Amino acid sequence: MKAPKCPGCGRELERVWEVEHSTYIWQPFKNQYEEKSLGDLFNECPHCNSNLYDLFPDGVCNYSREE
Repeated sequence: MKAPKCPGCGRELERVWEVEHSTYIWQPFKNQYEEKSLGDLFNECPHCNSNLYDLFPDGVCNYSREE
């Protein structure tokens, strides 16, 4: 089975970039940062940088398809 294709450039997605943005808040009484949220995940095509959310709404690691 072949990898899915990017909706932006049409190339096979043999690799996918995943970028995570997390938020940390300084806690002065603990004298350290604490993670405020798990962050947002962005999946991008490594060829054209298209956002792949519509292709992977549950994340790349949860993707599967039947052929």
